[in-house]
Amino acid sequence: GAPSPVIRGLIEKNVVLDVAKGVAGDLQAVGATTSMTRRGDTFIALDDRAAKGNAFRADLFISIHADSATNRAARGFTIYTPHNPSKGSLAAASAIDRAMRRHGFISRGINRTRHLRVLEQSKGPAVLVETGFLTNVSDAAALNSPAARRRYAKAIAEGIRDYLSSK
Repeated sequence: GAPSPVIRGLIEKNVVLDVAKGVAGDLQAVGATTSMTRRGDTFIALDDRAAKGNAFRADLFISIHADSATNRAARGFTIYTPHNPSKGSLAAASAIDRAMRRHGFISRGINRTRHLRVLEQSKGPAVLVETGFLTNVSDAAALNSPAARRRYAKAIAEGIRDYLSSK
């Protein structure tokens, strides 16, 4: 988990675990079965993350992160799909992007130009969500706020529900 250079004590691993737990809770509340690669402060290797999703035979694998950049003006969320995405990955990415926008988050779009191992090794639909930039003052302040983390979780879960209901 990368530390934020603009807010002391703000660390990616803590932010994304909180958001992921919120997403899982929201989905479970509407009857979805969820599985998380981690529930506490443990490191799971990239290959093992995808393997857990594959073993669970998930309808959708979501990897949640917080971004960083040398350009501190960079802000907003980005959604990544595998380099050669399935229709399911693209549909899930689009649904999450729309939901995040509805909740007022700034979108940097859907990107499929990077080869991200956790996505490439997933056997089913897979999406990686970079919630915001730890290096941007505005994004970092949001990522540091429990209320904003709750909004991120709610938006991501809403996008997942939209995707699943359209299948």
